[in-house]
Amino acid sequence: MRVLYTHKTMLHLQDNDQLRTFGAGLCLTTVGIALLIITNVLNTKEHDAMAGNMDRQLQDAYKKYQDNQPLLDEAEDCSSSSRREPMIIKSTHLV
Repeated sequence: MRVLYTHKTMLHLQDNDQLRTFGAGLCLTTVGIALLIITNVLNTKEHDAMAGNMDRQLQDAYKKYQDNQPLLDEAEDCSSSSRREPMIIKSTHLV
């Protein structure tokens, strides 16, 4: 959008103002692209941190489940051959 505005303005200005307007437009465009890159990097880091936190929470919950499993096996009357292993879910599957 800024590039189009700068180009349109450049055509209607005098020679000494054209270069200044082009430079200002180029600076604004460069700053806009830099801000987009910075925002993308920050969002990626935040997403990775959240996914890592979810993985740790799922691993902790699964470990607690495994630690309590022998107590549950003693209380159940069904045979151990009919029991299936629980499915491991990773947070990357949830995103």
